[in-house]
Amino acid sequence: FDWNRTDEQGLSRELHVIEALEAIHFDDEQEYKIDYEEKNNGSCPIIRNDYFNINLIKLKEPLQKNYHTIDSFVIYMCVTGEVHFLTEPHGEGKIEILIKGEVLLKPACMENLDLVPIGDSKLLEVYVSVKN
Repeated sequence: FDWNRTDEQGLSRELHVIEALEAIHFDDEQEYKIDYEEKNNGSCPIIRNDYFNINLIKLKEPLQKNYHTIDSFVIYMCVTGEVHFLTEPHGEGKIEILIKGEVLLKPACMENLDLVPIGDSKLLEVYVSVKN
């Protein structure tokens, strides 16, 4: 289904169902699940490659993060719970509050950040790999 979209002439767009079915490998039995061990209040590596890094952060208490070794922006995705992002300790300098399903972009120029969970929370932390 193409959600009733049309081409430049106002005609329904052609669907390529047969080609799509031919491209699917129904007999592919490769395991795509990524194994990792969760740990509380720290970055748990899920994926590392030449292009990007993905960590899972399981928060039960506040966590101070220092990014002086990461020369990249960082994307946070709230997977579970609620997390407050602070630039200063003790609740001053609040940046944002994320709840499940929301995303935050931390600029590369910001080196320190406090992550304060409200209850048990999980974040995905994504940043680009920097080649020296």
